[in-house]
This record gives sequence, C-alpha cells and structure tokens, in this order.
Amino acid sequence: MKITIAFCFLILTSCFFAQQPSDTEIVTGFDGTFQIEIHNVRYQPNIPGNIMEIVSTHRQDDQIVYYPLDENIRIKIIPRSELLAPNFQRLGLIKYY
Repeated sequence: MKITIAFCFLILTSCFFAQQPSDTEIVTGFDGTFQIEIHNVRYQPNIPGNIMEIVSTHRQDDQIVYYPLDENIRIKIIPRSELLAPNFQRLGLIKYY
C-alpha cells in the first residue's frame, strides 16, 4: 500500500513540475511587444515574475504605456494597434536611456 501511495505521489509531482513554464518560455510569447527601459546604466534590473500580467493588464488599444517599476526602470508597452500592423518591428528586451 505504501509503495502505491509513494508511486502515485511521484507521478503527480512530476506532472505538476513538467507543466510549469520556464521564465524564458513565459517571456517568449511576449517578445518584442514590450521593452524594459533602464535609466541608470549601472543599475542592475530586477524584473518581476509577473511581467506578463503587468503587460497584459496595462496594454492599451492605441497608445504606448510606460509602466514604472521603480525610479530607474519602466516598462514600455506597445499598443494593440501597433502589434497588429503589418510593418510592426519587435523591440529589444532591454534599453538603456
């Protein structure tokens, strides 16, 4: 009986961890649709884990949104109208300004 329970637990935990996307997979779907802008070149960015949620929640239809993370970092979120344009050019992930 203990072996059966242990085996079921092992299978369930391996299935759970197999379904968790990595950070790279998460950002890949949004690649180029937002840009992290850093004001101080010497500043090491601390990118939040919920960046997809921030981008999705704050994206507008027709205007660029600058979402501040702190005094040195903001996220530039491209509007839906630009994303759907045939000549849309993806942005680099990080820009220092």
